[in-house]
Amino acid sequence: MTQCATSCDVFGKLGLRKDGVEGLATALDFFHKYSHPIRLTIAAITSFSVEGLCVGASYDDGKVGEYEKEVSGRVTLGSVFSNFIAAVKTNVDEMEAIVL
Repeated sequence: MTQCATSCDVFGKLGLRKDGVEGLATALDFFHKYSHPIRLTIAAITSFSVEGLCVGASYDDGKVGEYEKEVSGRVTLGSVFSNFIAAVKTNVDEMEAIVL
């Protein structure tokens, strides 16, 4: 999260919950790691249950625990989106009221 986002009152001004913004920043940091050739991306194509590499979509019994963490993280991330949608709607409505 940027210095301004943590030190300014941008949350209140935009109608956003600070915990929601922090959740998105955490998710950005986590998923950003998948866009670079590091151990996480190598592990994504490596099978933990059979010998060999997987190219494309695959299911690996050896990664069930990691799949569960991934789904949980995405559900948690999804839970903050409604706050952002509501804040954007409020801001658009306010802008329309000013323009009209």
